[in-house]
Amino acid sequence: TVPGSVEDVSLVLENGLITGLAGQVGSGTSTILRALGGLVPGVSGTVRVRGEPVLLNTPRRAVEAGVLYIPNDRQREGLFLGQTVQRNLIVARLRRLSRLGVLLRCRARRTARELAGLAGVPVERLGSPAGSLSGGNQQKVLLGRALELEGTALLALDEPTRGVDVGGRADIHDLVRAAARRGTAVIFSSTELDEVLDLADVVVT
Repeated sequence: TVPGSVEDVSLVLENGLITGLAGQVGSGTSTILRALGGLVPGVSGTVRVRGEPVLLNTPRRAVEAGVLYIPNDRQREGLFLGQTVQRNLIVARLRRLSRLGVLLRCRARRTARELAGLAGVPVERLGSPAGSLSGGNQQKVLLGRALELEGTALLALDEPTRGVDVGGRADIHDLVRAAARRGTAVIFSSTELDEVLDLADVVVT
């Protein structure tokens, strides 16, 4: 429950399944996802991840619990636009790519190339600022950051194809399906019913 927005929402999100939240702007779907990501104050209720109760009252605790939230505003909340594509791709892995606080550059470059390949981001743009990419490629970078990230139990995507052209939308849908095939539970919101029906295994309205 989020006071003034959503009340008594109850969901079971299963590994390998994609759940779609269908609703117009202001319906509360974005609030639910932001709450899962630890970004909404005043939330009450119980969340269990892998059967264990968790407290998702901060983004850090959400990530530690295995919940990875992808915002709908990639430019203001998702990406470091002035930083390179490579840095944006590996930012969630810095601890694992460092030794004694020093980034292992060769390993970082290799990891970034692998993630770019998985996400469909042009490898030759790894040194470019993320803000110089098209909207579709920016969204792929944001998703690429989450791909094959160890410990992720739930991927929560708020309007994952907002501002993306038709070709980019199909690519992003493929990435979301690939995450589900790897056993991750996925939940996303969309104001477009066609997208919900195309991508979701389970639809909640």
